[in-house]
Amino acid sequence: MTTAPPAGTIAATRLGWRFWVALVAWTAVVSGFVLGLMTFGRLFALALGNALGSEPSMHEQVAVWRWFVGIAISLGAAAVAAAVAQRWVAFVLALLIAAACAFFAVGLFTNVRSTVAPVAPVEHVDPGPPPCACYSGSVCDCPGG
Repeated sequence: MTTAPPAGTIAATRLGWRFWVALVAWTAVVSGFVLGLMTFGRLFALALGNALGSEPSMHEQVAVWRWFVGIAISLGAAAVAAAVAQRWVAFVLALLIAAACAFFAVGLFTNVRSTVAPVAPVEHVDPGPPPCACYSGSVCDCPGG
Protein backbone atom coordinates (compact mmCIF):
# COMPACT_ATOMS: atom_id res chain seq x y z
CA MET A 1 0.00 0.00 0.00
CA THR A 2 1.41 3.39 -1.05
CA THR A 3 0.58 6.56 0.75
CA ALA A 4 0.48 10.03 -0.68
CA PRO A 5 3.26 12.37 0.39
CA PRO A 6 2.30 14.91 3.02
CA ALA A 7 0.81 18.16 1.79
CA GLY A 8 3.31 20.95 1.27
CA THR A 9 6.19 18.79 0.09
CA ILE A 10 7.80 19.16 -3.31
CA ALA A 11 6.44 15.83 -4.51
CA ALA A 12 2.90 16.82 -3.55
CA THR A 13 2.88 20.04 -5.52
CA ARG A 14 2.91 19.75 -9.26
CA LEU A 15 3.68 22.84 -11.17
CA GLY A 16 1.35 22.99 -14.13
CA TRP A 17 1.73 24.79 -17.41
CA ARG A 18 -0.09 27.84 -16.06
CA PHE A 19 2.62 28.37 -13.48
CA TRP A 20 5.35 28.36 -16.13
CA VAL A 21 3.41 30.60 -18.50
CA ALA A 22 2.69 33.00 -15.63
CA LEU A 23 6.36 32.97 -14.65
CA VAL A 24 7.35 33.88 -18.21
CA ALA A 25 4.67 36.60 -18.35
CA TRP A 26 5.72 38.16 -15.04
CA THR A 27 9.38 38.00 -16.03
CA ALA A 28 8.54 39.78 -19.27
CA VAL A 29 6.49 42.42 -17.44
CA VAL A 30 9.27 43.17 -14.95
CA SER A 31 12.02 43.20 -17.56
CA GLY A 32 9.85 45.25 -19.94
CA PHE A 33 9.26 47.80 -17.18
CA VAL A 34 12.98 48.06 -16.42
CA LEU A 35 13.94 48.26 -20.10
CA GLY A 36 11.18 50.81 -20.68
CA LEU A 37 12.58 53.00 -17.91
CA MET A 38 16.08 52.69 -19.32
CA THR A 39 14.88 53.57 -22.82
CA PHE A 40 12.90 56.50 -21.43
CA GLY A 41 16.15 57.64 -19.81
CA ARG A 42 17.82 57.56 -23.22
CA LEU A 43 14.91 59.55 -24.62
CA PHE A 44 15.30 62.06 -21.80
CA ALA A 45 19.01 62.35 -22.61
CA LEU A 46 18.18 63.06 -26.27
CA ALA A 47 15.65 65.70 -25.23
CA LEU A 48 18.06 67.29 -22.77
CA GLY A 49 20.78 67.42 -25.41
CA ASN A 50 18.31 69.01 -27.82
CA ALA A 51 17.34 71.59 -25.20
CA LEU A 52 20.99 72.47 -24.69
CA GLY A 53 21.50 73.11 -28.40
CA SER A 54 22.74 69.77 -29.70
CA GLU A 55 20.80 68.11 -32.49
CA PRO A 56 20.51 64.34 -31.85
CA SER A 57 21.66 62.22 -34.75
CA MET A 58 19.24 60.04 -36.67
CA HIS A 59 21.19 56.95 -35.57
CA GLU A 60 20.53 57.76 -31.89
CA GLN A 61 16.85 58.39 -32.55
CA VAL A 62 16.45 55.15 -34.52
CA ALA A 63 18.08 53.19 -31.67
CA VAL A 64 15.65 54.58 -29.09
CA TRP A 65 12.70 54.06 -31.46
CA ARG A 66 13.65 50.41 -32.03
CA TRP A 67 13.88 49.78 -28.29
CA PHE A 68 10.40 51.22 -27.74
CA VAL A 69 8.96 49.16 -30.61
CA GLY A 70 10.68 45.99 -29.40
CA ILE A 71 9.41 46.42 -25.87
CA ALA A 72 5.87 47.09 -27.09
CA ILE A 73 5.87 43.97 -29.27
CA SER A 74 7.34 41.70 -26.61
CA LEU A 75 4.97 42.95 -23.94
CA GLY A 76 2.07 42.43 -26.33
CA ALA A 77 3.10 38.77 -26.53
CA ALA A 78 3.49 38.68 -22.74
CA ALA A 79 -0.04 40.07 -22.38
CA VAL A 80 -1.37 37.22 -24.51
CA ALA A 81 0.55 34.71 -22.40
CA ALA A 82 -0.78 36.27 -19.19
CA ALA A 83 -4.33 36.12 -20.51
CA VAL A 84 -3.92 32.46 -21.42
CA ALA A 85 -2.60 31.72 -17.92
CA GLN A 86 -5.39 33.85 -16.41
CA ARG A 87 -3.01 36.20 -14.62
CA TRP A 88 -5.01 39.37 -14.98
CA VAL A 89 -2.72 41.74 -13.11
CA ALA A 90 0.21 40.73 -15.33
CA PHE A 91 -2.09 41.09 -18.35
CA VAL A 92 -3.10 44.66 -17.44
CA LEU A 93 0.44 45.72 -16.55
CA ALA A 94 1.83 44.27 -19.78
CA LEU A 95 -0.80 46.11 -21.81
CA LEU A 96 -0.20 49.41 -20.01
CA ILE A 97 3.57 49.29 -20.44
CA ALA A 98 3.24 48.16 -24.07
CA ALA A 99 0.82 51.01 -24.76
CA ALA A 100 3.17 53.56 -23.19
CA CYS A 101 6.12 52.30 -25.25
CA ALA A 102 4.01 52.25 -28.41
CA PHE A 103 2.90 55.83 -27.69
CA PHE A 104 6.50 56.96 -27.37
CA ALA A 105 7.50 55.12 -30.55
CA VAL A 106 4.60 56.34 -32.68
CA GLY A 107 3.91 59.74 -31.16
CA LEU A 108 7.39 61.12 -30.66
CA PHE A 109 9.37 59.70 -33.56
CA THR A 110 7.48 60.71 -36.69
CA ASN A 111 10.70 61.51 -38.56
CA VAL A 112 12.27 58.15 -37.64
CA ARG A 113 9.44 56.10 -39.12
CA SER A 114 10.05 57.62 -42.54
CA THR A 115 13.76 56.81 -42.22
CA VAL A 116 13.27 53.21 -41.08
CA ALA A 117 10.59 52.29 -43.62
CA PRO A 118 11.01 54.59 -46.61
CA VAL A 119 8.16 54.78 -49.03
CA ALA A 120 8.67 53.67 -52.60
CA PRO A 121 9.67 56.47 -54.94
CA VAL A 122 6.99 57.79 -57.22
CA GLU A 123 7.67 57.08 -60.87
CA HIS A 124 6.78 59.69 -63.43
CA VAL A 125 5.05 58.15 -66.44
CA ASP A 126 4.67 60.20 -69.60
CA PRO A 127 1.26 59.74 -71.16
CA GLY A 128 1.25 58.27 -74.65
CA PRO A 129 -0.26 59.96 -77.67
CA PRO A 130 -4.01 60.40 -77.60
CA PRO A 131 -6.01 57.79 -79.48
CA CYS A 132 -6.82 58.56 -83.09
CA ALA A 133 -10.25 59.88 -83.87
CA CYS A 134 -10.93 59.23 -87.52
CA TYR A 135 -14.38 59.58 -88.95
CA SER A 136 -15.84 58.52 -92.20
CA GLY A 137 -14.84 60.54 -95.24
CA SER A 138 -11.89 62.34 -93.63
CA VAL A 139 -8.18 62.11 -94.28
CA CYS A 140 -6.43 60.68 -91.25
CA ASP A 141 -2.91 59.71 -90.18
CA CYS A 142 -4.00 56.97 -87.81
CA PRO A 143 -2.14 53.69 -88.12
CA GLY A 144 -4.22 51.25 -90.09
CA GLY A 145 -6.22 54.29 -91.19
